[in-house]
Amino acid sequence: MSQASPYFSVIMPAYKAQNFIIEAVESVIRQIYKNWELIIISDDQFDYFEYLKQSGLSDKRIKLVTTGGIGSGVSHARNIGIQHAQYDFISLLDSDDFFLPNKLKEVSKYIENYDVVSNAIHLCNENKDHIMSVGDNIHDGALAPAFYKQTNYSGDAVICFNNKTANLRFDENISYLEDMKAIIDIFSKTEKLYHISKPLHVYRKRNDGHSVNPEAYSSFIKVKKDMIISLKNKSYPGLSTKTSNGLKDFLEISIEAEKIYNKERKNKENYFFEHALQTILKQTSDIT
Repeated sequence: MSQASPYFSVIMPAYKAQNFIIEAVESVIRQIYKNWELIIISDDQFDYFEYLKQSGLSDKRIKLVTTGGIGSGVSHARNIGIQHAQYDFISLLDSDDFFLPNKLKEVSKYIENYDVVSNAIHLCNENKDHIMSVGDNIHDGALAPAFYKQTNYSGDAVICFNNKTANLRFDENISYLEDMKAIIDIFSKTEKLYHISKPLHVYRKRNDGHSVNPEAYSSFIKVKKDMIISLKNKSYPGLSTKTSNGLKDFLEISIEAEKIYNKERKNKENYFFEHALQTILKQTSDIT
């Protein structure tokens, strides 16, 4: 679909999201840029449309669909959302995160010329206390996908992409790092990436999230090792050698960071995986 100005389909899975979804939806409604639709995908059979209406949030651009199940997974929910998307330009927003008011306005400047637009993010805890910023360490501009993860080393669910090019379907067979798997899939189809070093998205680190759960340690490492094997085996035919090597380098660094994080988290309060990863990347990163 072609528009004079780009329109976005914002995809928001919702599973037991009552505590945070009001703020997430408000952040879309309050966007300076108005060319959007918001698709909320209920994965718990809860009527979020009525819940939002009772909270005074009503907008004809908001659509509610359902997975038809309970806890079928974020990848399944996103895939259903993308299927219902009216527009080619997809923006991901988890129901416990939120956009800053100029998110879509800034992205709209580049999304028609680049198939993927990323941006710096703020990390906060459940109470919205600032933890750190990620991706604000380089100038705005075209970014080689080989260095994407060294730049945005936290959440990949903050990107916007042209799904006409990406034709993305999230892998419903994995429960960890499905966002990074999606990034690899996209980069196997396009390397037209633009990075905005201004924070435009707030990513909430929840106490019950995967990344802060000690039991997820071994699962994260296993998935990362599996990704490295897939890259070495050239399982993504369209992926350039440079990008593949850059992603492998990051994954290897990330595994070392997992080990440091698993050890240090026991002794340090408000210590997150990104802290361990940032320390290593400062010593090894070569972003050009």
